Amino acid sequence: LGAGLCDRRRRVDNRRMRWIDLDLPPVIELRRKYLEDSERLSTLPASVLVLSWLDALPAVPGEPILFQAEGLFMYLEPEEVRRLVVALRERFPGSGLSGVCRELVDVARASKQRIVAVSRPNWALRVGIALILILGIGLLGYVATIIEIRRGTENLFGVLEGIDAAVNTLVLTGAGIFFLATLERRWRRQRALADLHELRTLVHVIDMHQLTKDPSKVSNVSTSTPSSPKRLL
Repeated sequence: LGAGLCDRRRRVDNRRMRWIDLDLPPVIELRRKYLEDSERLSTLPASVLVLSWLDALPAVPGEPILFQAEGLFMYLEPEEVRRLVVALRERFPGSGLSGVCRELVDVARASKQRIVAVSRPNWALRVGIALILILGIGLLGYVATIIEIRRGTENLFGVLEGIDAAVNTLVLTGAGIFFLATLERRWRRQRALADLHELRTLVHVIDMHQLTKDPSKVSNVSTSTPSSPKRLL
């Protein structure tokens, strides 16, 4: 599904399988200029969203069927993926791809909800930051009012100590204001990175799941050893 110019069919061909590459008519027209069809390796010009392509598949009762959708679902809307899932589940009960699609739809919906939640202003946090800033500025103002400045008694060391204290106060105040002003943005970034890590984990799980469905493992392309794991399509 969504084959493009991928020629994996010839790399995993075991001289027995029937392979059909499906993509949009303009893509298939371009594909046929460089990759010739054969009796077993053919193409089907159709949109994956127009489910009538399922009726064009040959009837192979009792034979295992492998659906491959690589780099496709990211271009589809969640509702479009859901319709494809339902169609595959009804036509091929127990299809592994339908299960993966269903999980991807759930993840896409959850991700969309999380994006909306993270994009909303965190008013509780903003109000708290504003109160802290107001209290801090008020405290600095109060301290400034109780400082006594005595003229005629200053010396060089006293002036330098006063300048040092003022600079330290300004630096710490600026650092505190910067920390509070960027707190919401850092909180959003942390949430986004956590969600991204979850999606990355799901991708790794899918990759490991697909290792057991590699057609080359049941063809004469690869050779198993006594220590090779048992992999079934």
